[in-house]
Amino acid sequence: MNEIEKFDNIAAIPPRILAFLIDFFICLIISVFFPIIGWFISTAYFLLRDALPFYDGQSFGKKIMKIRVLHAETSASLAHDYGRSILRSLLLFIPFFLLIELIVLLRDKNKRQRLGDRVAKTVVVSVKHLNHSPGL
Repeated sequence: MNEIEKFDNIAAIPPRILAFLIDFFICLIISVFFPIIGWFISTAYFLLRDALPFYDGQSFGKKIMKIRVLHAETSASLAHDYGRSILRSLLLFIPFFLLIELIVLLRDKNKRQRLGDRVAKTVVVSVKHLNHSPGL
């Protein structure tokens, strides 16, 4: 069985997009109100947002939208997994790559993985349907 096939709670695309927009606007507001240091804080948040331990491996936007990023092979939360969080977010910093990521996400009907998810071996799931077990 493919590691992604074991997830029956793959997050829908609209909550993923809304969570991204929430996180983006958080970064934008921080950058506007704190021009120099805000840019560094926003960049760090954007890269590490899924590994933040105080949100249990969810970004603020994902927490609101009740979705979470999990390691596709182990089903573990990305809390404290800073390398994997950076890896899945880094592609979004390439100019115009956000559009490519959106197209890939929209075309992948079953797994709903963007390229960043594939590279980092992650999957975004709905927390509403998540069976909580130790390590999640």
